[in-house]
Amino acid sequence: MDSSTDWHTIFAVWTEGGVEMQFQHMRSRQPFGDRDKRMALLEELNSIEGVALDTERVDTRPSFNTEVLADPERMRQFQDIVGRCIEEMRTSR
Repeated sequence: MDSSTDWHTIFAVWTEGGVEMQFQHMRSRQPFGDRDKRMALLEELNSIEGVALDTERVDTRPSFNTEVLADPERMRQFQDIVGRCIEEMRTSR
C-alpha cells in the first residue's frame, strides 16, 4: 500500500519460494502498531491450510511457502485477508 502521505509493507514474495509477512515493519504503522492486531492477522493467516506462522514471530518476518497459494481457494483466502488488512490501514489514517 502506498499513498502520497503514508506507506505500508504487508508482505514480500521471494524468488526462493517464500511469502514473508512484514510484521516487523507493520508494528510502526497504524492500525497494526497494536500487537493484538498483528496477532489477529497472524491467526487469520494461519486459518489458511498450509500456513503455520509461529505466534512468537508476530514482531518479526515469518514466512510460508508460495506453493500454498497455488491452490485457488487458498489464494482467494490470502487475497481476502490482505484486502481487509489494506482497508483497515486506509480507514486508520
